[in-house]
Amino acid sequence: MSILYGGEVNDRLQTLDAHEASAFVHQDALRTHRHKRLITEVYPHPIRKNAASGKHHYFEGLTYRFLANFPESQGLDVMSDGVPVITFTASMRHRDFADRSKFDSLLFTGDPSCEAWDQPAKRTPFVYCAPVAVPALGADTIIARGVYLVEKDKGLTYSPDDGKCIWAYCRSDDRGHTWGEIIPQPLLDDGRDGAGDLCHQPWVEGADLTFGLAIPREPASGDEYPDGRLNGQTILRTYHADKNTWDEPVFLPAEWCTSECSVVRAQNGDLVVALRHKDPSIPSENDGWRNIVTSWSSDNGRTWAEPQAFFRFGRVHANITVLPDGRLVMTHAARIGELDRRIYGGVEAVVSEDHGRTWDWDGRYILFRCPQGFKLFNPRTVRLADGRLMTAIYNYTTYTWTDLKKEDAPENWNDTLLLPHANYLGLGNVMVVIWELQD
Repeated sequence: MSILYGGEVNDRLQTLDAHEASAFVHQDALRTHRHKRLITEVYPHPIRKNAASGKHHYFEGLTYRFLANFPESQGLDVMSDGVPVITFTASMRHRDFADRSKFDSLLFTGDPSCEAWDQPAKRTPFVYCAPVAVPALGADTIIARGVYLVEKDKGLTYSPDDGKCIWAYCRSDDRGHTWGEIIPQPLLDDGRDGAGDLCHQPWVEGADLTFGLAIPREPASGDEYPDGRLNGQTILRTYHADKNTWDEPVFLPAEWCTSECSVVRAQNGDLVVALRHKDPSIPSENDGWRNIVTSWSSDNGRTWAEPQAFFRFGRVHANITVLPDGRLVMTHAARIGELDRRIYGGVEAVVSEDHGRTWDWDGRYILFRCPQGFKLFNPRTVRLADGRLMTAIYNYTTYTWTDLKKEDAPENWNDTLLLPHANYLGLGNVMVVIWELQD
């Protein structure tokens, strides 16, 4: 008796053509992707929209991962014609994962659908980089912001001798093919430097880029938590990209004890900020124990509404996006998240319909989930030309249970790799989730 492959059931259960599928799936003995392939297949991805009643709504988005070697530290923006641009750092030419100065900073432009990306990669001047589209300077203009590498006796390094990052900017007028001069970010008059995580893109108005930056609240203090509070203060500073000049900084209240910041201008004209904070009553073994604070200003930063804290710990890297209809979408990393009374790690998004005065936390979106302990960095959301949303996520994990002894480790596994406490450190992923708001 012969086996029947055709028929109504099989035609209904499997619509993919085998020959077409072979262009996407791995075929070698190790089931690996092709050597020069950039992303995985684009595949369905479940997303949850919470509800206060507990009757949560699930729907399908799309997702994929970049397949570069050890990708990390992603940045994301959209050009005026709807073309996405993404940057990340990757170990393209070596396996010394402890020395990020040898990594390449890659820039890709893609199809407006965000489901395909151009190759080969362009390179940026920075290892820790985010792209900023500036349509007022030209449809092809990108300002790259990142950490500049400086020469020292032993080669390239992230930082000068005083240990501070050198934040700098560089302009491309051909979508990253070539770059102009590197422009260091100026220090404050008292010598403090404004730092900011890469996905906290500036708010762009014409050729003006307004950044939310963090400075030490107490410059002379080496204590990260003096009096139990975060030793941080937030400033807003505007860079005029057409003139290469900077405005004087706008200082947010020092008593807030906040650091990194995402800033946007809402449709009603208010400045809205999402800040990183630390509840002084919560112990903080690492920066994953911090929380989110929001506020707004109706007079361009001279005065601010009373700040509102959300969650007590475990929520970081909040990043705000303004939609054409006026709604704000704030994406953040849940490093110590809670879902149905269980701990987890993930990326969430929440919407404001009143210019940042209130946020629908009960109806927030769960975009990505992983075990708690997977490190999550700087999720960034942009709106695509067709109205969907695209969120770029970086996460990695460390595998710790091992019999490996420090003296048996590879020679280049130095103390930076935390041996003997870790066996496989920092297996990273840059991934994308494509989704849409649900009414």
